[in-house]
Amino acid sequence: MRRIPLLFLLPLLLICGCRKNQVEMPNPIVESSFEEIQQKLGITFGIPKDAENIYYSIIAGNLAQADFTWQGADCTARIKPSTSTELEDISGFYYKWDKEVELPVGYNTATARWFESDGEITGIVIWQDIVPGLTYSVSMKQNATLENLFILANAVFIPLQGDS
Repeated sequence: MRRIPLLFLLPLLLICGCRKNQVEMPNPIVESSFEEIQQKLGITFGIPKDAENIYYSIIAGNLAQADFTWQGADCTARIKPSTSTELEDISGFYYKWDKEVELPVGYNTATARWFESDGEITGIVIWQDIVPGLTYSVSMKQNATLENLFILANAVFIPLQGDS
């Protein structure tokens, strides 16, 4: 029988031994349903009527997310309870934006940001509805014209009963 030099075997043993003690981090994204999001977080999404491939999830136990395809674009809507008066960007998009404008979403004032790269326009809209204490974001990875961002944000936002 051939002997394997200890010098070559030792690193292999160390690697195998270390793997046994590794701690895996839990995935903060949990697949959910529209109903579970309503029950667990008290949050309701509006989704554009012609959206397709809708997938709901809860992130870190307090952020509701809906991923879907709309107007040929990959879109994401996020809603998170918030008691802060500071607008938090919960979009998960951290780019250097080419343009930024304010636009109305329901009775709120939102911030729309977008940039163009290789002929594709990516954009987000973020806003807060202070009365119920919710922060919103919508994003489009393609076709994010200001008009599309406006329509998408207003489709996602559902005012609480009695709000106007």
